[in-house]
Amino acid sequence: MPNKVLITGGSGFIGRHLQQTLKAHNYEVAILSRNPPIKQSAFHWDIDKGEFDTRALEQTNTIIHLAGANIGGRRWTEKRKKEIIESRTKSAEFLFEKLSSTPHKVKTFISASAIGIYGDGGDECVDENHPHGTNFLATTCEQWEAAARKIESVGIRVVILRFGIVLAADGGALPVMAKPVKLFVGAPLASGQQYLSWIHIDDLCGLMIFAMEKQTMKGVYNGVTSNSVTNKEFTKQLGYALHRPVWPFSVPSIFLKLILGEMATMIIEGQRVSNKKILAEGFNFKFQDLKTALTDIY
Repeated sequence: MPNKVLITGGSGFIGRHLQQTLKAHNYEVAILSRNPPIKQSAFHWDIDKGEFDTRALEQTNTIIHLAGANIGGRRWTEKRKKEIIESRTKSAEFLFEKLSSTPHKVKTFISASAIGIYGDGGDECVDENHPHGTNFLATTCEQWEAAARKIESVGIRVVILRFGIVLAADGGALPVMAKPVKLFVGAPLASGQQYLSWIHIDDLCGLMIFAMEKQTMKGVYNGVTSNSVTNKEFTKQLGYALHRPVWPFSVPSIFLKLILGEMATMIIEGQRVSNKKILAEGFNFKFQDLKTALTDIY
């Protein structure tokens, strides 16, 4: 059983939660960082400068790759889109290079990806074999996964988890979605009929540990619950959880595109995603019901 885990993107929202969960399960945890914090186990890397502290690989059994620029952080200019893709692909390729040339004991590599790879799925429930979309998010995910798969060639088991919308109070999409509801101006977005496939942060961290410990798992898995909901239903449930009313009309797509530009596709389009493959592996979700998940968070 692995006992030392190295995380890229460990200081991000998901990475912080994952560190806590791993430590609660008695794992030794370290992170890779351009500016390693003094008070925790951290090692320096700088992809642009080609710098990597090889001590990070000593006694490491598993690498969990979460590094990547925030997709929803700011407007998608061409420069920003390049940053979003390269922050994911170059970091994975850099790790491949180091794992190919440095003595190590790494057996498992778990990489994040996203259900945005499917593009706009409409009402269709899609699984891991579904054709990929053609928009920017889909292209990003395709290149991200291709870079991670290179690591298979050095004899390391690779698991790719396509994250749905991660629900937590302190990061990700939920605080952004909750803000207008808290301010009494919550309303469905665009048609309101686009599907949201989600996962509670506790389940996501549990899923990563499950994939790490189950040595027979490899390849791609959707990291979502069984119960996708429409944007309209999600907004309604968010209103219940926050004890706020939700307006009956929707915010028009044209208004969202005007404010967000191409990034509006993250909101206007949706995916109804199946998790049957991960359930067949034996993973048990703590939060399958949206109302229960939001109640836990708020």
